[in-house]
Amino acid sequence: MRVLHINTEEKIGGAARAAHRIHQGLLKAGIDSHMLVMHKESDEDNIWEYSASRNKNVSKIKKRLNSYSDLLWMRLSGVSTRNPWSLNNPIFDSNIVDFVDDFDIINLHWINAGMVDLRMLSQLKKPIVWTMHDMWPFTGGCHYASDGCEKFCNSCSNCSQLKGLGRWDICSNVFRRKKKYYSEDMRIVSPSKWLAREAKRSTLLKNMSIDVIPNCVETEVYSPKDKLLARKILGLSRDSKIILFGAMSATSDPRKGFIYLKKALEILHERENVGELNCPIELLVFGSSSSKENFGFPVHFAGMLHDDISLSLLYSSADVMVVPSHMDNLPNTIMEALSCGTPCVGFNIGGIPDMIKHGETGFLAKPYDEKDLSDCIMSVLEDDERQMKMSQMARKYVLDNFNESKVAGKYIELYQRCLIIN
Repeated sequence: MRVLHINTEEKIGGAARAAHRIHQGLLKAGIDSHMLVMHKESDEDNIWEYSASRNKNVSKIKKRLNSYSDLLWMRLSGVSTRNPWSLNNPIFDSNIVDFVDDFDIINLHWINAGMVDLRMLSQLKKPIVWTMHDMWPFTGGCHYASDGCEKFCNSCSNCSQLKGLGRWDICSNVFRRKKKYYSEDMRIVSPSKWLAREAKRSTLLKNMSIDVIPNCVETEVYSPKDKLLARKILGLSRDSKIILFGAMSATSDPRKGFIYLKKALEILHERENVGELNCPIELLVFGSSSSKENFGFPVHFAGMLHDDISLSLLYSSADVMVVPSHMDNLPNTIMEALSCGTPCVGFNIGGIPDMIKHGETGFLAKPYDEKDLSDCIMSVLEDDERQMKMSQMARKYVLDNFNESKVAGKYIELYQRCLIIN
């Protein structure tokens, strides 16, 4: 069985990391797996970078223009947005059809930023599995519906995330293009139960087969490290309780919930002032290099980290990982932290409950309730024995549910079903 995974990036971003891990898990299971990406970063032989032209310089220019094609079309039509939003109408053909002939299964992942024109879906002529990493596959262009929007359940139009709609409704146009080029023979994979439920409610995917298969993590790399040694290497205090927060654009992306963490920390700081905390607290942030905010606690900014060893040390150095996302699928950060034996705290939303088992691997706070978020953080920090027990349960939960072998096995079973049907 030969499988081709298609993703815009190789390793940068949550979707890329998840896709790469699935690819690696399949290789370890003996499957002939390859990845096709727009930008290759490693020297791995089974990861290919597509070329938009035989001339390298021309190819680079075309791919750069494709990357900005969404922004260009939106500017031309007088539309703007601060939220992640994709049309997937690249200026130049990415020629991915040329790569698919020798493969039995095509597994799409995050295909935006000019990677795959929607029209190509009808040209692939192979069994297609599409692993969703956000809501984009079934919306009119947004990657996460905001403010309770449910237009994707009927027909997206006049998107509330867009400003200055200009001459035509781009959202409706994207929705119609998806409806035209999607095939009901596609098999959809959702990493979380929440995203699968939302997809089943959507006009575009409700009649398709949807399997829930979680992402995986390299449990050998993301494993518990000696906490004091990790702190020594990272230059952190050995005596403080360390709260970890991190994501791509950690402090600037509203969806990551930094504003909720800030308010929860303010509440913790007040508790510190009245003597409720029996030890000093420090905040460790990765995915951002600075912030003008005053938290009341010492703050360490680790910046952008892409290598697994540094990240595993970071997780192991912390007492608790806080993921206060406003909306999220199945955050890699929670899975990685739990694999390193670090309890996690987050809101009871999206795919977060698939990983944080309340009172076992961490705590789930009431959605967007900063006081409850603060209480949940305290519940981990105030009891060393509870924290140690949660650490052990967190590691076991990941080994039982998110290890590469188990996830790869579920994908192989799905691929085999696709081949039988086709």
